[in-house]
Amino acid sequence: GLPRLRPDQADRPVPELLAPLTTVPAQGLALPGEPVALEATVRASTDLPVPAPGLLLQLWIQDADGLTEQLTVPLEADGRQHSLTFPLAGGGRRAGPLTLSRLGVHFPGTVALRSTLDLRLPRITAVGAAGERTDLALPPGQGWARSGKVLAAPSALGCPGTERGRTEEVPDQAEACSWQSEGSDLLHTVMRSHEPPVPLDPAGGDAVLAVQPVTGGAPVLRTLPGGVILPTPPTLPVVADRALLDAVNVRVGDTLPLNWERDGRSTQQVLITGEVDVLPGYARGQGHLLLDLRALAANRALTGAAPPVATHWWLAGSDPAATWAAVDGHVEFGRPQSALRIAAALADDPFRAGLRCAWLLVLVTAPLFAVTALTLHAVGTVRSRRREFAVLRALGVRRAELTALLRAEQVAVTVLPVLLGGLLGLLLAALLLALTVLDDYARPVFPAMAAAPGRPAAVLTALAGGLLLTLAVLVLTRLL
Repeated sequence: GLPRLRPDQADRPVPELLAPLTTVPAQGLALPGEPVALEATVRASTDLPVPAPGLLLQLWIQDADGLTEQLTVPLEADGRQHSLTFPLAGGGRRAGPLTLSRLGVHFPGTVALRSTLDLRLPRITAVGAAGERTDLALPPGQGWARSGKVLAAPSALGCPGTERGRTEEVPDQAEACSWQSEGSDLLHTVMRSHEPPVPLDPAGGDAVLAVQPVTGGAPVLRTLPGGVILPTPPTLPVVADRALLDAVNVRVGDTLPLNWERDGRSTQQVLITGEVDVLPGYARGQGHLLLDLRALAANRALTGAAPPVATHWWLAGSDPAATWAAVDGHVEFGRPQSALRIAAALADDPFRAGLRCAWLLVLVTAPLFAVTALTLHAVGTVRSRRREFAVLRALGVRRAELTALLRAEQVAVTVLPVLLGGLLGLLLAALLLALTVLDDYARPVFPAMAAAPGRPAAVLTALAGGLLLTLAVLVLTRLL
């Protein structure tokens, strides 16, 4: 989910802004229902003995949110058929439907010579909570393919039936030589282990196959001199904030190459489809991209990159206090933060409290000054017109009539300043608040304060001031 964006923070409404990001390419074997385990029927054999700790069969399970979990079980390479069980964590931890995005074999780092693995996978079965079993099948338009940042030609790997060329470089990584899903097997692949380094690398190596589109969403392969193959994944649509657009001098509609890692071989092309002033919850001065986690996970599965990891979550609820109570104190959620708690902390800041007191002092003293000025004006007017009032009394004007006359004059004198003063106060508040209310770095707050004239609280304050002056007029005219 996303926090709410004010209309002035994006170049279009949020649903329209995010619509291009959700075009996720079809990728992976769909798991029916809500399975609690996967059972893989395998038969594996190697041309050389595999030293301890042995081979590991790996499955990558991706949920509907784009989060990926890797499941690993030991793999026996004795040429006999085995049934391997991969338990799936329950408890509603995953958003369905689930997909099997990648399959790999981990070779131990203790191999002395590069070996060849022949792996047959007749079927993978999804097991439901009630014991129901469903065999997985490749959907139309999908197929197995090698997954990796940098791929090598089969001849450079020393695959069976090939001969390495003189100009081909010997790759270090483990990779698949061939793969197919014809006949009764869901997958039949031949893999080569990694080239043993000196000294031996305890980490070993992985040979990974991904389920990807045969056309369309499949990565583009570029062959470089020496038999090196670089897969280029499809372009990802993203939304950028203003800081990133200004930093790299691009705009909406441009394509930007990004390097996810520092190896220089994880370049991802992104298409900027929209912009926002700032991504809520993150530093304003740093550039950020907003993209769909599912699309990113699909792209990284095609190129063998590590799956994305979610480090921040946005939670929203109809009762913010109850939402906070549900997550507060649970260490498994990490460090929760509440917008209400942050607002309360900012409100208790001494600098902000002092500024609020200053504005409150202005709010209280301004009407008092106005009443004082009105009193002085009324007293001065009455004293200067004593003879005029005496003549009117001599002509028969009664005291009540004279009081009503004075009241009408003072009201006429007061109404126009109240109206003009209220409008001027609203305009000055709209201009001065943006200049005097600053953030912790003495910069204008962001998003910009919505302090425009016409706000109900400001209008009520002006009306209250006018009512106070009217009461002062009534009292003064009766006394004078």
